Amino acid sequence: MIKPEKRRDDQMKNNNIFGLCLSTNPISIGVKAAMTKTDETGSNGKLTRNAVNNSLSHNHSHAGLKTRHMTTFPTSNTTAKKEKSGTKARLSATLDSIKDEKLRELFCLDVPFFKLLKRYTTDNFLQLDPSRAIPFFAEIRNYQGAKEECGDVWIVRPIKGEEIIQTATSTIVYFLDRFTGSLSAPTILTKINNQLYRATKLITKADQLSGANYTVEKHLKEQLALDLINRWIFADEDRNPNNYLVKTDSKNLQLIIPIDFCNADLTSEVIKIKGVSSKFGWARKEKTQYLTPLKMNTFTEYDMAFYQHRFQHFEKIDAKLLKRICKAILRLCPQSVEIDKMTGTITRNILRRIHYVHAYFEKHIPDHIVKTNKYSGMGEAFLKISQGDL
Repeated sequence: MIKPEKRRDDQMKNNNIFGLCLSTNPISIGVKAAMTKTDETGSNGKLTRNAVNNSLSHNHSHAGLKTRHMTTFPTSNTTAKKEKSGTKARLSATLDSIKDEKLRELFCLDVPFFKLLKRYTTDNFLQLDPSRAIPFFAEIRNYQGAKEECGDVWIVRPIKGEEIIQTATSTIVYFLDRFTGSLSAPTILTKINNQLYRATKLITKADQLSGANYTVEKHLKEQLALDLINRWIFADEDRNPNNYLVKTDSKNLQLIIPIDFCNADLTSEVIKIKGVSSKFGWARKEKTQYLTPLKMNTFTEYDMAFYQHRFQHFEKIDAKLLKRICKAILRLCPQSVEIDKMTGTITRNILRRIHYVHAYFEKHIPDHIVKTNKYSGMGEAFLKISQGDL
């Protein structure tokens, strides 16, 4: 048996296996990340002591586990050189446009939607693997290793009470992200040996968005601009930079991966996030709530032709699909949960929100923006995909 001190040292030396930067002082990491958290307008700036304390108390609970490391990404000049490397366009967050075979395998992109839903909602599709070394940040939060039959590695921990519904919500959001062509990391509710677990797939060799120049780099801004649609519809106001990973593919193209959706609200009967009538934007009840890391004025830089690439997927969502997803996931909840009632509530809410958010965008975002320059690579990729050129 490996002594805890020795095992921790080994993990520190091999943290690249998990794409994590593990600190010997988690408190200092939390403070450092909090002091670089986006402010009310989305720009980086100092926060108050209360904001720092809020960040320290935040749930560090994903594959990336929000380990607060501050990786420095290439500057715009470096990125500009990469764009000349011969690729036609940057990969987008649209699943069909991802060509990297390892990424497609990691995110099961070639597995049909309903086959993946069945796999991830089947009891014991994961097997506990206590001997597997996992990131230290996961280990001290009572996670342990688990694996699929195909060999994919997960981290899991037993849950009860309110965490069950929170994790079920996260699972529903993941599958709706998947259906709408948005790349995201699965954190799901699952049952292993008749015990409910929160399971998170390990995303290896990824960095946190907080270290990237996402307010400047076009390909990152565009991915976050589209991500707003999903988070608004799912009423997820916990979207600071620590809730995103950035993974670089084999061609040095950066993909943003949203993580941790346990604070999404699918059951509120009212429209929690309402658009401002005078200009594009939304009302914020709390300054510590973030629907996106970007500034609000960023979103009017793009036209509806750009956003429609995400909305066209949401338009395909109907009551039948939502009920099938919800019932497959909520069946794992305790008997105290009224599955049919909650399924109906979530179905009505999602359909209502899709209509509301789409109508709001159409009202405040121009149909077309005349520019002298084309979209950046990612935006151009969307256009080419829609025209059948990619």
